[in-house]
Amino acid sequence: LSFVAAAYGLVVTLALFSGWATSFLSEDFYNFGYASVPLLGCLTILLVTRSKPKADRRSWYLIAAGIGSSGIGDAIWAIYVARGLEVVYPGIQDFFYLLAYPCYFFAVLSFPYARGGRYAQLRLLVDGLVGSASLALLAWHLYLRDFVSFTGDTVLEAIVNPAYPLGDLVLITALIILSVRRSAHRLYGPLLALTAAFLFNVVANIIYLVGFSDYALGAWFDGFWVAGYTLEILAVALTTLPL
Repeated sequence: LSFVAAAYGLVVTLALFSGWATSFLSEDFYNFGYASVPLLGCLTILLVTRSKPKADRRSWYLIAAGIGSSGIGDAIWAIYVARGLEVVYPGIQDFFYLLAYPCYFFAVLSFPYARGGRYAQLRLLVDGLVGSASLALLAWHLYLRDFVSFTGDTVLEAIVNPAYPLGDLVLITALIILSVRRSAHRLYGPLLALTAAFLFNVVANIIYLVGFSDYALGAWFDGFWVAGYTLEILAVALTTLPL
């Protein structure tokens, strides 16, 4: 089941990158088809996780919560579009999109392969924060300062505007934690797939942030988000194979 779900996500990803999905499918079918990948991924991860050792479950349940939260956000966006309404910003969909970030971050910290002792985990966290802060300063100096706003027409908008790049910083921290941990599982297939998934997510968010004024649903880089969802499904699928 998990590999079938990953294959479905791959087909949707390729359709988005190629432009086939928006050329031949109706808008409503495309919108809800897009949202179906993370929602199917959430269900798949939950089903696979039930049979896992207890030590692994919390991490994968958090991954399921992250991808499921993103899927709910995508579904809400699709409903707006299907009804011909302008997507409200900030809206309820932003709550679910932003909720995914802490879910992914704490999932990484709770993996048995990454936890280690108390001081080892603290060192991982510090290393991740230092590395991500350095990257954030560089990214801010190069381009983000021209696109990130700390103001808005409402207090809520002023909070949500910088929340997305800060969320990307959380994902980058998770990526660094995954890469610097000293573990026999550092080349473990599922964790490598999760690393790639987070990377696709960050890239898609940056492209969206930089080109927000020109964005339209069905843009080619929607494929990056769906590729990230697909890699999360693949990650849990790989855990069903023998090491």
